[in-house]
Amino acid sequence: LLAVRQGQLRCDALAGTASQQEPAEALMRSLKDRHEHELVVEAITAVLQQQGLNPRQPRHPRLASHGPLRHLHTPITAPLNGQHPLALAEVLHPTPAVAGLPRREAMAWLRSLEPFERGAYAAPIGWIDSAGDAELRVAIRSGVLRGSRLELTAGAGLVQGSVPERELQEVALKLEVLQQQLSLSPAAGAVG
Repeated sequence: LLAVRQGQLRCDALAGTASQQEPAEALMRSLKDRHEHELVVEAITAVLQQQGLNPRQPRHPRLASHGPLRHLHTPITAPLNGQHPLALAEVLHPTPAVAGLPRREAMAWLRSLEPFERGAYAAPIGWIDSAGDAELRVAIRSGVLRGSRLELTAGAGLVQGSVPERELQEVALKLEVLQQQLSLSPAAGAVG
C-alpha cells in the first residue's frame, strides 16, 4: 500500500499478473493487464494529488517477480508535506486492485456476490515508527484457521476483456504459492 522513509512516500502499483512460465513480453503486451494496471496507477495518483502531493512515476510499468508469479509494477513516489502514513492509508485503501472502481459501487457489488466475509483479506498490515517512517502492505493472500480447517484467500482483477477461466487460473496459481509456502497439500475443489 505504502512505504515512508525520511519523508518520502512510495506506493507500488501492482496489477496485472502472469505465471513466470509465460513469456515476460506477453504480460507487457497484454491490453487487458495493461488496462487493469493503469486503472490502479491512475487511482493512486489521483488520491495522492487530492492530498496535496506531487506524485511521480515512470512512464511505463516494469515487471516484478514474486516466486512463480510476475506482475506489472509501477513505483509511485512523492515527498510528503506532513501527511501521516495512517491518514494516507485511509484514503488510499482499498485500491482498485482489490476493490474495483468506482470504489463504493464496486465494494457493494462484491459484497452482494461473494458468498463469504472478506475478514482480514486485503487488510493493510505493517508498522509505523515514531519518526513517521512506515511500511504498510495489502494482505491480498491470506488465511483464516477455523477449527482444524485453514481457508486460504486470493483474488484476481476483473476488467473489461477479462476471461473468467483465466482469472480462476490466476487465483489457483496464487493459492498454490500459499500452499507451497505453508507445506500444504491442495484440498479437492479448493478454488471457488
